[in-house]
Amino acid sequence: MSEYDKLFKEFEKKITKLRDNCPHNRVTGWMNYYWAPGHLASSQIKICKRCGQIVEIGEGKLIVEDDEN
Repeated sequence: MSEYDKLFKEFEKKITKLRDNCPHNRVTGWMNYYWAPGHLASSQIKICKRCGQIVEIGEGKLIVEDDEN
């Protein structure tokens, strides 16, 4: 196993532990969800500010930013 693989596995374990123990009490407002860069999904999400996990998925109107300014 390469050093990269070892570090990546260690990182995954730490993120899993963080997310499992996180109370998700600091959450963003609704934001658009992109399933890949430049590819907007038809739903919005709220994300935990502490651990980065998606904590709520909502269907509805997408947030459109006005670029005219």
